Amino acid sequence: MELVKTINCNGNPVYAYSINSTSIYDPTLSECGRFSVNPLEHYGLTPKQVKILIDINEASGYQWEF
Repeated sequence: MELVKTINCNGNPVYAYSINSTSIYDPTLSECGRFSVNPLEHYGLTPKQVKILIDINEASGYQWEF
């Protein structure tokens, strides 16, 4: 798993974890973005990894659409 800069489905630049060849920028959603998931169970992320991803995207100006 690596942290990468990519473009989300709305065309906005975001940071994401590359997991199994999929860019995950919102760890609370499934790969398709339609279902809520527990990022610890679904992706195997730690709470610290989830916080890092959310914090870096917020610092970059990303607006979460929960």
